[in-house]
Amino acid sequence: MLDTGHLMNTNPELQTEQDGIEYILKTVKALGEDRKLIRGLHLNCSLSGDYVKTFERVFDSESSNIERMKHVIKIDQHRPFTDKAVQKLLRFIKPDYVVHELAYRDFSDFEKNIEVQLTACGRKLSIDDEGD
Repeated sequence: MLDTGHLMNTNPELQTEQDGIEYILKTVKALGEDRKLIRGLHLNCSLSGDYVKTFERVFDSESSNIERMKHVIKIDQHRPFTDKAVQKLLRFIKPDYVVHELAYRDFSDFEKNIEVQLTACGRKLSIDDEGD
């Protein structure tokens, strides 16, 4: 399983989704034949380099778990891809499974985020209105 956001977080110089997609492609291509071992993706975008470069990497002993979690969320953003170039990534890796691992505040926000990412992937959100 390849988590695209985690991989993007290894390069704080990434500024755009296009940069991130190209970085992921380059990294996966460098795996050679081992790239075929990637059977699934946790698909999400994380462009947190500017924050990472400014963070002092120090928490005092009084920091709460909430403060620490806010820090993690600023790094591992779980945003939807909006750039259709993400389709190059899907075509190259050809995963058996794609998990749209996205952050959201409520179900409405999740629906919006998943729709944005699916559109970038060249897919449509399909919700059964009957609940079946």
